[in-house]
Amino acid sequence: MKIKKVLNNNVVIAQNDNEETILMGLGLGFGKKAGEVVEDKKIEKIFALKVTSEQQNFSELLSEIPSGIVELSILTLAKAKTKFDKTISDTVLVAFADHLNAAIIREKDNITIKNFLLWDIKRFFPEEFALCLETLQKVQEKLNISLPEDEAGFLAMHIVNGTLGSGHEYATELTKLMEEILTTLKYTLQVNFNEQDIYFQRFITHLKFFTERILSNTKSDESTDEDLFLLITRKYPRAYIGTKKVSEFLKQTRSYEVSQNEQIYMTVHLARILEKIQD
Repeated sequence: MKIKKVLNNNVVIAQNDNEETILMGLGLGFGKKAGEVVEDKKIEKIFALKVTSEQQNFSELLSEIPSGIVELSILTLAKAKTKFDKTISDTVLVAFADHLNAAIIREKDNITIKNFLLWDIKRFFPEEFALCLETLQKVQEKLNISLPEDEAGFLAMHIVNGTLGSGHEYATELTKLMEEILTTLKYTLQVNFNEQDIYFQRFITHLKFFTERILSNTKSDESTDEDLFLLITRKYPRAYIGTKKVSEFLKQTRSYEVSQNEQIYMTVHLARILEKIQD
């Protein structure tokens, strides 16, 4: 690979055939110029973006973003990949860095944007949110600029978006749908969920995958065990009332038919939560 642009001593943009790549490594760009060959042994982190006619290239997109912000964004996303053990689209780097840079500019201009999904983001994506709070802390340490936690919420959604492989609107829709389901359950079952309870947290994890299937209209391909379905619904009648209400809600609002297998999983999760509340 050859260097296309040096962002700072540790970050360069390189060209490899039809692919532009952001490379990071200690001293990787020190004393280097465009056209020189990258020292492979110094490469520590790689973010690649295949350039298409619909996309601008990395150098254009990042030309107005300070290199320190790009480097901090790379470190955050690299940590997210390791910590969450998930594939995160490299294209998120540009959106993440651009948002972080814009947030800093807004703060300098005393402009604040309220994140109306902040509470839900904290509930549904606590690890991504915590990681982005660390990023804001580093901005404070390096630039002496204090960003509101609303921005950590926005940045967390970029990470969620990267794991879903869809647009930012998709991640927002996912969050809103999870909240709609929880609200339906809360009022149907007349309970206040303990969000620190391990069973509730496991249910939230299940709910994330469930809502992803709904938004992508992907059905469970597991065969249905009719006897098991009847056993679960009879054993946990109150929990099943909640599941049935959610199923009706999704059919009415999303035209999504909740399979019996999905109803079984949800009912079992709810039964555990309800048992814990009653204890």
